[in-house]
Order: sequence, then structure tokens, then C-alpha cells
Amino acid sequence: MALGRRRRPWPYGLIVDGVQIPLIPDPKSGLLVGSKVQPLSSIQPTTQSYENWPAFRERTLAFSQMPMGFGHPIQIQDNPEKDAFYNYADCVDASIMTMWQKGPGITKVTPTTVDATNGILKFEEVTISSTKQLFAINGRYALERTGDTSAGWPVAKDFGVGNIAAGSTVITQNIVGAATRLLVAMGTATESWYTPDGTTWTQTTHGVKVDDFALLDYGGMQLYGTTGANRIAVCSLASDYTDFNNWSAVDLFRIGDQTKAVTRLAQTTHNALIVVKEDSIWTIRSDGQALNLFPALTAGQNAKNGYGWWLFQDTLYLPTLTTGLLGITPSGYFGTIAAAQEVGVEKIGDNTSPVRGQILCGEGSQFNAYAGIWNPDTNTSYVLKYGTRTTDASDPAQGQSNFLPVWHGSISHPYVGVQITAMKRSTVGAPANHERLYIGFSDGSIGWFTLPCTANPAGCSSYGYELTDCSIYMSSAHLGFKADNKNVIGASIFGPTLGSDYYAKVAFQVDTTSPWKFTGGDSTIGSPYQSNGGSRYDLDKPLFSRMVNAKVVLTSTQTATSPQVSALAIHHMVVPALVLEVSGTADARPFAILRDGRPSRLPPQAVKDAMQNAAGAPLSTWILPTENEVTVELNEYSFIESPDVRGGRIGWLIPFKAVQYKALTVYGTWARIQQVNWSQLNTMSWSSIQTL
Repeated sequence: MALGRRRRPWPYGLIVDGVQIPLIPDPKSGLLVGSKVQPLSSIQPTTQSYENWPAFRERTLAFSQMPMGFGHPIQIQDNPEKDAFYNYADCVDASIMTMWQKGPGITKVTPTTVDATNGILKFEEVTISSTKQLFAINGRYALERTGDTSAGWPVAKDFGVGNIAAGSTVITQNIVGAATRLLVAMGTATESWYTPDGTTWTQTTHGVKVDDFALLDYGGMQLYGTTGANRIAVCSLASDYTDFNNWSAVDLFRIGDQTKAVTRLAQTTHNALIVVKEDSIWTIRSDGQALNLFPALTAGQNAKNGYGWWLFQDTLYLPTLTTGLLGITPSGYFGTIAAAQEVGVEKIGDNTSPVRGQILCGEGSQFNAYAGIWNPDTNTSYVLKYGTRTTDASDPAQGQSNFLPVWHGSISHPYVGVQITAMKRSTVGAPANHERLYIGFSDGSIGWFTLPCTANPAGCSSYGYELTDCSIYMSSAHLGFKADNKNVIGASIFGPTLGSDYYAKVAFQVDTTSPWKFTGGDSTIGSPYQSNGGSRYDLDKPLFSRMVNAKVVLTSTQTATSPQVSALAIHHMVVPALVLEVSGTADARPFAILRDGRPSRLPPQAVKDAMQNAAGAPLSTWILPTENEVTVELNEYSFIESPDVRGGRIGWLIPFKAVQYKALTVYGTWARIQQVNWSQLNTMSWSSIQTL
């Protein structure tokens, strides 16, 4: 007899808490039966859906509608479709409830002459001889758009070496026949400049030396100007604002103390003046007193607070570089402000994507708002889109879309090494009955794209999509079983607009350091999903992991059309940790025959007591025939009394079933490891190889 067959518990079948237990062999199943526990395999769900498919066979879970926007790196609910969000996008627009599509095709040029140090401060649209003209305020220069090339932004005014434009506004004096002018502030040490036509430029007189302007209708149109530190002066547009002799006292209003300067003047949608300082936000009451609107809110000391503000719907959006983007909603006129709250991406607490940081500027449009965000860690900027457009299920005609105030992004490719500093909605250069969004950068370059005339850009024939590949990255998915590994098999794509010239591809990775594996054919290239009705491709080899990252890549060959995807379905199987279930029959009869053919000398009552004690205990320690020591819960126990007719003694047959308490976390197979080569193994950790 081989030595290996005499290891414990030989010649008995089990050792239960130190007591040797004989077993009765079953002619069909043997001495002891062990099987893998699958507690959900026989459960029939009451609701039939993807998430209720059998967990240990191939099942499907989907990412589809994304109304809650971006910035969420991890799947939360068991069904990712219920999360309704994604990690981030690289030039994909997921703001339409029923589809994802490419972002806009943004044209970007650098003007021939540019102040690359100070960048684009603002855009201003001026009507000259009944024609709208667009100007870019760029540090030393005012640039005027004449075309869509670098040469199409010539210098309209050179303010001179050492002079930097600080602010601007478009203004018409309240006098019959008065010309509309572009008025440019040059700071508190230099007179401002103005022009009616972009050609003739004139300086103001007697001290119109300000950092910023604001126009408000308060008992007649008035021009406000910041004259230094905490001071503000006012001029009625019934007078000549180009001569400071027509203005109020230079310090008509004093905003807080002079240790913190006024940085910008803004206004709400209800015509209330907002004065932004380096550390706080103020307004001026109707009695002329300055009011700190939010004393408990410290904006943080920064000389750029308030730059890039914009209006959208009923809210003033005010970038502050330390508190984040604030939304200020008015309830009345001067001095009556309802609320201020954080509305930027800063409120997305779990956003670890590259699309994070500080919103520096933005602009509203007919359907959505847009903003420029800058990641200071990578010195990279992106264009965001604000708002998800949904339809009301209670409206059968679907006559109205609803607006959800969430962020989507990025709808552009990244802009490395620059900040987005200005945005402007303008009809200049746009197709008939359309508008453009102009984008200014910190290096003086300028970009633009045509705004859609419909809530869904796909419905606008003048809208142009990005031509290069674009990607949307899903939240890392546990697919409903957080603690268990899965075999990710493949993916299906469904969308209303897919074809040979506009298609999608799908790729997976097990973590952010692993290479992406595409579905369909070569895993480095993948196969295109081109069928509107939906199609499926599998990976060349399933990916094995607890979490999986997925991305959808959108490709098109023309700017007029984008692939549109409504859902990504991930096909996978749950591979739970191996938990053994052991069953057999203990022989507690007198002189039970052991595995070596000898009769047992153990008293039957001792065997019965050991099994009964194990059944009553939370856990017990067993030694199996393979000499594996395991901790089990004996959850099925019964006995059949069996009298010994020869000696008149009582015995028992004890059927039992026990479940292993501790999962076997290393449960890979040689068959799996034989499917990879040495170069692949060299990139894996030892724990990964064990799991494989």
C-alpha cells in the first residue's frame, strides 16, 4: 500500500473536531462527495431583466442613458444602467437622453499677431453700419474677426508696449443718433479707449481709468466702473461717459475695505449689480450701501475671481478659483439675491478623471451652457457641456424637453498647456439663422464651432462633428458582484445611427495600467459595430477580473454625421470564489468497517456525539480524506437508528451535508495558465498568476 494512502484520516473517512469518523461508501457517488456551492443557480427571479439572469452563466448588463453626467469612476448600483452616469469622455456628447455621439468639430487658429502672454480676456460683438463685427480683447491688442484663418484676426488696435486691456463693454449713449461703441478699460493708471467702427480709436479724458465696466438699467442706463481697490464710480448714459468730468465721485461706492481689490463687475438676470472682490461677493443696495451677499462664503483671495462669468436661464454663473463655480439666482432687483450655491464640477466629489479642476469661463446658449475647465495638475483644458435634455414620459406628444442641471464632458479633445479663458455666443461667421460659440485661450489662440439649432445636435444640418476618433469611458464596473471575479466575454452595441462610415468599437481593460483589449478579431484593433439593430463581438480571450473598465470609440469619415450609440451591453459570467459543499453518511454502528477492511473500535455513541456536536456548533474543524483541514458549517444533519441484530447493540447511520466556511481565494487552473505566453506572464503579479 502506498505511503500516501496512510495519511490522515486513514483508515477513517473523516476527523471531526478530533474524533475519527467512519463513512459508508455509496456505490454510485463514493465515500465523500464535494461540490462547488452556487446558492443562486436555482433561484427563479420574479422580474425578468438583464440583471436577473443566472449569475453563473453568461449574463448581460448594460450602460445606456447617461442623464446624470460624468465624473463618477465606480459603478454604484448592482445594475450600471440605474446609475445613469459615466466616468468621462474625450470629445463625446452624452447630454442627449437616448444617445451618445461625437462632440463638435472645433476649429482653432492662432492670429498672426497675438499677445501670447495675456491671452484672450473677452469677446465683444459690435454692430457697425448694420453689420455685426466680433472683437477679441487680447492683452496689448484688440483683434477684429474678418475671416476663419490666422490672418482673419488682424490687429484693430495696438494699445502699446506695457499696456494691457483690463475689461470691456459695448455701449450706446442714451442720446438720439448716438453711435454704438466698443469701450476698453486699460486699468486704473491709463485712460480707456473706445471705437465706433474698429478703425478709429480715441482715448477717454479726465480720468476714465478703470479696471472693468458694467452696464445696468437702474432708473435709466448707467455705466459703472471700478476706479481702484474697493472704489466704484457711475456715469449716466444721458451724459458723455468718455469724459470723467461727467461721472460721479471716483469713490461714490466703497465696497468693503481696500485691502482686497474688486476684480470684476457682473450682473444677474434680474439686473442686480454683482461686485466680485478677491475674497468676497457684494452688491449695492438701493440706498447706495454696499452689502456683502454671503458673509459665510469666503471666495478665497484670488485676483481672477469672477473672470469669465456668464448668464444662463435665470442664473449668474460666477467662477471663483478657490470656492469653485457659484450659481447666483436672484429673486428681485438691486440687493435682493435669493441664493448662491456651488454648481461646478467641484461638487462631484468622486471625480478622479482627467476632466477635473477649475471652471474659468462659460457661455449660455439656447439649449445648454458651455464652460472651459482647466486641470492644474496636468495644465490641460477641456470644453464641458451643461445640462441633459430629457423628454417627459407624461407627455405622449413629447412636445417639451426637460433640463437636468448636470455636467457632461469633455465634449472636446484636450487642449494641453493652455487655459480656456473666454467664451462668446455670436452670429458672426455662423451659417444663416445660426450662432457660433467662440472660445478664447490663454496663449491668444481662438476656436469656434457652430451651435446646434435643435436640442439634439443630430437634428441640425449646420452642426459639424469632430472628425477624429472620440471615446467615452464607462465607470469601472463590478457588474453586480463586487467581491467576485468575472469572465468578461464580449460586448454588444445598439444605436440609431451606425454604418460603414460611422461606427463604434468597444474595448476593455482590467485596470488603468493594463492595455485595452478590443472586441472582435485582433484585440489591438477590434471590429466595428456598424448595425443599427445592434451587433455583438467577443474578445479573443475573456478578461478575468473583479472590476472591468470599458470604453466606446466613435469613428466617422465626415463631419456631417456621427455614430450614435444608445447602449453598451457587457456579456460576462460571474466566477465566484470556490466554496466546497461536502456530503456523505457517517457510520456510527458497532464495528463499522473502515477503509482498510478492519472493524472500527470506536463506540457508536462517540461517533454520533461528534457529529451532533458539530451540527450544533457554529463551525467545526474537519480533516478530509485528502488531508485538507477545513472549517465547515454542518448545516444538514439527521440520523437513522440501526440496531445491531447480532449483539443487540444500537447504532446509527448519519447522513450529513457541510459547507466550507472560508472561500478558497486561489482557484486558478493550469488550463487557464497554458493559454498565455511568457511575455504576458512577465507583466503579471504573482497573485494574478495564482488567480489565473
